[in-house]
Amino acid sequence: MFNKIIIILLIVGVVTRFLWLDIFPPGLSHDENEYYINSRSYFLNKKDISGYGLPTSLVRTETEGRISPIVPIILSVYNNYAPNTQFAIKLPFVFMNLLTAMLLFMLTRFLFDKKTALLASVVFLLSPWSFFLSRWSAENAFVLFFYLLGIYLFLSAKNSKIYFLSFISFCLGFFSYHGAKLILIPLVLVLSFYKYKFTKFIKKPIYVFIVSILILFSSYIVIEHVVPGSVADDRRSDIVFLNNELLASEVNSLRKLQIENPINRIFVNKLTVATSIFSEKYLSSFSPETLFISGDPRATYRFESYGLFSLYVLVFLAIGLLKMYKHERKKFILLMSLVLIAPITTAVSTVDTSVIHRSFLLLPLIVIISAYGVSTIIHNRAVMVVSVVAILFSYVSFLHFYFSNYTVAHQENTFYSERLAIEYGIRSNEKIYFITSNPRAVFVSFLAIADKSTSDEIIKDMVIKNDQTVYNVDNFVFTNECVETDDSTVFVARDSVCYDNYDSDVFIQDPKDAGGIFMIVNDNLCKEPELAPWKRFNLLEDYKLSSLSNENFCKKWINKIDI
Repeated sequence: MFNKIIIILLIVGVVTRFLWLDIFPPGLSHDENEYYINSRSYFLNKKDISGYGLPTSLVRTETEGRISPIVPIILSVYNNYAPNTQFAIKLPFVFMNLLTAMLLFMLTRFLFDKKTALLASVVFLLSPWSFFLSRWSAENAFVLFFYLLGIYLFLSAKNSKIYFLSFISFCLGFFSYHGAKLILIPLVLVLSFYKYKFTKFIKKPIYVFIVSILILFSSYIVIEHVVPGSVADDRRSDIVFLNNELLASEVNSLRKLQIENPINRIFVNKLTVATSIFSEKYLSSFSPETLFISGDPRATYRFESYGLFSLYVLVFLAIGLLKMYKHERKKFILLMSLVLIAPITTAVSTVDTSVIHRSFLLLPLIVIISAYGVSTIIHNRAVMVVSVVAILFSYVSFLHFYFSNYTVAHQENTFYSERLAIEYGIRSNEKIYFITSNPRAVFVSFLAIADKSTSDEIIKDMVIKNDQTVYNVDNFVFTNECVETDDSTVFVARDSVCYDNYDSDVFIQDPKDAGGIFMIVNDNLCKEPELAPWKRFNLLEDYKLSSLSNENFCKKWINKIDI
């Protein structure tokens, strides 16, 4: 009976990964577009779209967000031949998520037993955190897989070849995501301590492994400081302990609110402020609200109605910690040590507070502990039935929320209005200005949406730098300037600061209220259909833009409002 139930749950987790993958979430974020276009650029030009190729792009790039090159390079061949549809773009990340579920099974089976391993795969596949990452087409699906593979290979290694493969896997993860670099040394130290203290091992291969990791990390730090304009130079201020300007400002603000006395400087200084910020962000990763109630602290990724895990995981997690401490003390020490270092990237970052991406290693660790917990209580058939019902009901409830509410109410998290504005421009077939504070991002979004042969020619011939303010492509102009209007040109303006320059009541609206996001000036495409002043009910077919006629596109997505 147990095996049949597990098979059913696994099938549900796998099949739902592909459900409406072509339209939900309805758009692609700037990061996702950046990774996609850079992968095509590596195939066409052997370098990223800012003009840097390997090995330079490992330490220096002018892409938005200073993205790492490993994931774009891995996907370069696939994205060159696959169609530029949302389904095709997201498909490799779904498969990486499924491969991670298989890898998690192998790791959990190595640590415990097959039963716990099967349950770990189920909990992973049916968790909101994992489902979200499976549809996020940036770096996280890959870095999680690489680091998890490195951990599994290191723990199971019995000869130099396996240690070497573990080292390669950690290298790939290290260069896949800047946040992964911060936890590599603590991660290797924890794994090495566990292997040294609790297992039989051959000394020489493990010593060579540790030295190799230290050489990798130190060499990267040295090269980053030597190469001008490196990623480290650009993002050093993102690390709280290195952001002197932020710390000095916070210290000055706090001291202004204190009565002057000799010991102020002992308790209020850059170190105490940095430690306070670090501690607050670090503990937020373990917050029950974050994990089980509302999701990521950062609004861009926050679910609001669901946590990163379903509530039943809290019960399984508590049982797992107690049982593991009592019966598997060595494994408890290992997993809890890894749990304690997992939020480091979240804690040191000055850019908001985010767990869902930066504390990526926390996901499989909580899953393993929870799976161990449930495996110890399902010997009784009644308990098994209750557990399965809770797991299935929670997952189906989350899917209902995700597809019917989250992707609509939070569709601006993936910049869907930009997708609509570009779609409008392509359909209008006229000279059109896109006016926005970030023209580069909208231009890259255009490259991801436009006809592939057209965008390939652009990618081949253009180097895209961050400091550009105007991008010209055929009849499209992307700019951050409020240019003067005339009757023969269409303007699509995003930023309200430009609204006073133009006169129009045609808008692409925010789905959550009547406010306009993009103003459309000199509209010709939607003159004939009668435009509503508010959003209508959302239907599934409305999000299949390629199948909408111009009339239906205008009626659904373009509104006539006064603001």
